[in-house]
Amino acid sequence: MDGEEWRKYRTIMNRRLLRHGPLVPHLPALGRVCDSLVDRWASLFASRPVPELERELYRWSTESLGVIVFGCRLGLLGETPNTAEEQQRVADMGRFIESIHGIFKETVNLGTIPPALARSLRLPSWKRFARCLDDALATGHTLVSAALRASKEQKARGEDPDPPTLLDQLLHEDQLEESIILCLLIDLFLAAADTTSHTAIWSLYLLGRHPEVAHRVRQEIVEVTGGTGQVEGHHLASLSYLRGVVKESLRMYPVAPFQTRVLVQDTNLGGYEIPAETMVILSVYRTGRDPTVFPNPDSFSPERWLRSTHDPSTTAPCSISPAPRVIPRVHSHAFIPFGVGIRSCIGRRVAEAELYLLLAKLVARVDLRALNQVDMVLRMVGVTSEPLQLQIELPTSTVTTHHPCRETGC
Repeated sequence: MDGEEWRKYRTIMNRRLLRHGPLVPHLPALGRVCDSLVDRWASLFASRPVPELERELYRWSTESLGVIVFGCRLGLLGETPNTAEEQQRVADMGRFIESIHGIFKETVNLGTIPPALARSLRLPSWKRFARCLDDALATGHTLVSAALRASKEQKARGEDPDPPTLLDQLLHEDQLEESIILCLLIDLFLAAADTTSHTAIWSLYLLGRHPEVAHRVRQEIVEVTGGTGQVEGHHLASLSYLRGVVKESLRMYPVAPFQTRVLVQDTNLGGYEIPAETMVILSVYRTGRDPTVFPNPDSFSPERWLRSTHDPSTTAPCSISPAPRVIPRVHSHAFIPFGVGIRSCIGRRVAEAELYLLLAKLVARVDLRALNQVDMVLRMVGVTSEPLQLQIELPTSTVTTHHPCRETGC
């Protein structure tokens, strides 16, 4: 969809996803998803690298989005289904995310070939792409249709989900057609799962390479939670150093290193006259490494994002000790990892909340070690040059001394 049709549905999704208020009731459920992942890693992978880290985080990000969209757990993190209905949903969801992941992978492979040519030549990548797309649409239709039926039955009984799910809002409040809801939700899962999981990988890589930064995050958690270490949604606004870690990760390794726009009118850009219909490409990666904007740009320094902090160019990388100078505020358009304007990332608020909760809960309970050094390569998004070997260690003393049983529901 494009033009006015796109604008109509984008406006609806903006109201549901880009405002902070509607997300707040979902923070406890998002936190429980993160708890499940940390529990899983601590029990299965302590003192050794997490196997298939990318897949683990892909399932975490999909599970997180699922509690917002459907209002229930999808069973992607190893939980045992209790009913036949839950077993079927877990199986369907597993097929769905494999198909979505395949679409993303084959889109990368087809990135330099015109789609019409790839289709006419029946290239293997095109065949795999088409198969994954058909599977995703079919399985997605099954999942969404089942959720829609359940929502209607619940409504008929006079019951409303608390908090309201995205699916319920689109169906009952916005009164969208089921076919439109299906398209919107598949697009959302396709766009969100890979990007959020890869951003998490880069954040974990940097924390695993810089234990002094992880230590400061843990100290902040102690202070904000009053020593309990139990990070909840209402704590996030006070975890300013943790938010700086995520911003710094996105600055150094933006998951979308390039952003494109097609000009709708003739434009003067930096003194150059650019005609309408020209594609303009912005290197977010290059902007984030510009030393005139970000002093000492190759150092990982979350402190640069604090309101009053040191200039990273005056101290060693990741130094926590302040230097005399204070860095000027960063220009608002020097840091746009989620894009800007009406076509900016629709899932920004959700992704940020997921990342803050995951990193906080991991750092509070385990030590992180990145065993290998990786570079960034472009595969439609910025990914690691080789699989990250992330090892977790259970420290002798963690932030919290009591870890209550986790709820499995939402």
